[in-house]
Amino acid sequence: MGLVILRFPSSISGNLCRACIDKYFWKMSLISFCFGWWGVISFFWTLVTLPMNVITYLGCLSLPARHAPGT
Repeated sequence: MGLVILRFPSSISGNLCRACIDKYFWKMSLISFCFGWWGVISFFWTLVTLPMNVITYLGCLSLPARHAPGT
């Protein structure tokens, strides 16, 4: 997320299940889409990160919906 002068980058990492990937993708992409355009640097950074998020998300759609117990 960006402001006029500052940026507040955030990321999620780890072994996430498909439900968590869905949740974080939509939440963080919506925030970036609504608020990422406000600064000069953030404007260009948002133009790069939103398509990257979509490409990564599309690659995750083939994952199983939930982890099997014990994995």
